[in-house]
Amino acid sequence: MIIKKKILFIIFIICLITIEIFLYKYPLKKNNNKNIKYLYTQHTHIKLSKSELFIINHKNIYGILTSMKLIKIYIQKKQFEKSIICLNYALKFTQEKNLRIILQVRLARVHIEKQQYLKSIKLLNYIKNITWKKLSKKITSDIFRKQKNMNQALKNWNNINVIKVSSIYKL
Repeated sequence: MIIKKKILFIIFIICLITIEIFLYKYPLKKNNNKNIKYLYTQHTHIKLSKSELFIINHKNIYGILTSMKLIKIYIQKKQFEKSIICLNYALKFTQEKNLRIILQVRLARVHIEKQQYLKSIKLLNYIKNITWKKLSKKITSDIFRKQKNMNQALKNWNNINVIKVSSIYKL
């Protein structure tokens, strides 16, 4: 009886060793970026960079921060359409309120660069957080100033001083 147990144990060990050798030689690939890249390029006819693939694969804070870096590069290269797509994608997966507001402000500024003033004003009006309201009012008044609408610009500038911010946030 003891001999049978020893033989079974030796066979079990040999099986484990062969499985490990097989897995070492032919590893399992769970997340194959080549397949993902192939699917996206075949269906969208766009070549994706490594950072874009990282953003697609990581729908968490790391992907959002990477998208913010990519947005900055797109804006510097004057590729506003790509930056808008990236900003909307980041907004879709952001759950933290302050980060959402930062992304909304950046999106509004991109719309200003594209001279889409109504879209940027709508985005800035969605900001209800008191600590960010002053910034949104400043940007809105700049939009009205660019549109040569000085009355609205002055009205927004005067509203900035009315907004009370907690003493915690004052410098």
